[in-house]
Amino acid sequence: SLQRAFRRRPPDVVHVHGWGCGEDPPGALHWLRARGYPTVYTEHNSPDPSRHAEIPNAPMNQADVLIAVSEAGRVGLQKVGQATRPIVVIPYSVEPLPPPTAPPDHPGGFTITCIARLAPQKGHAYLLSAMAQVVRRIPQARLLLAGAGPLREELEAQARARHLEAHVQFLGIVPRAQLPDLLARTDVVVLPSLWEGLPVTLIEAMSAGKACVVSDVGGNGELIADGENGLVVPPADPDALAQALIRLARDEGLRRRMGQAGRRRFDQGAFSPATVTARTMTAYQMAIASARKREHPHVSLRIHHHPHV
Repeated sequence: SLQRAFRRRPPDVVHVHGWGCGEDPPGALHWLRARGYPTVYTEHNSPDPSRHAEIPNAPMNQADVLIAVSEAGRVGLQKVGQATRPIVVIPYSVEPLPPPTAPPDHPGGFTITCIARLAPQKGHAYLLSAMAQVVRRIPQARLLLAGAGPLREELEAQARARHLEAHVQFLGIVPRAQLPDLLARTDVVVLPSLWEGLPVTLIEAMSAGKACVVSDVGGNGELIADGENGLVVPPADPDALAQALIRLARDEGLRRRMGQAGRRRFDQGAFSPATVTARTMTAYQMAIASARKREHPHVSLRIHHHPHV
């Protein structure tokens, strides 16, 4: 058990990952605090004050330090989770995608790609509604859906009902090693989510120099600046989504400029492993200092300094 493992080798820091402001049915966060272990909690979603009520005594507040993956997440922890602990914003560490392994198989036209689980959160139903409008204006447009999930049959039925069979392809799960080739034949990456934390898909699209169309939820708008490296539209709005896609379909130069701007943003280094690791180590040291103040006998104060971080 965890308790036996901790007795054999007491941890310097315990890092807990979750969502919903630390939804914790087993009571792990309370257990860790009661025993004095320095604890860091990362919230991987962006609790939305407009969608979620305040959570009294949110389990996340049992941790010493909170990590949000976006500024939207930080606001959510403050307003929904009623944060009582320090919050550090640390994005995900994402390596740039390598070059494609082969020349792109791009038959012409306009290719839109969505890389996301086929789940309600990701807003595929709105994307298919928008796609019906897009193909009326851009007959050569096609949509590639990369991902698996419980909605596949329902979405396939929606595509058939909208007579989109010739324009929509369900790819299933695409391994990261195959993403460079997929993005090489992509003109625009789209993510019409209803809520988000900080989508790695968008960071990878930026590294590949692709213009993006995203819904204005969670950290999407922190990655994609409207008019700079993509277009940002309201969530659950197929009309706005269609208009954005049609605009980019008709302006190859704009797509190229936005893709280049996205790559420049990525190259600024906020997502580099070295940067993210250094900021995470700072959060760990904050947690250790907090636990020291509580003067619990189980607290370990060993801090390992990494000269290359």
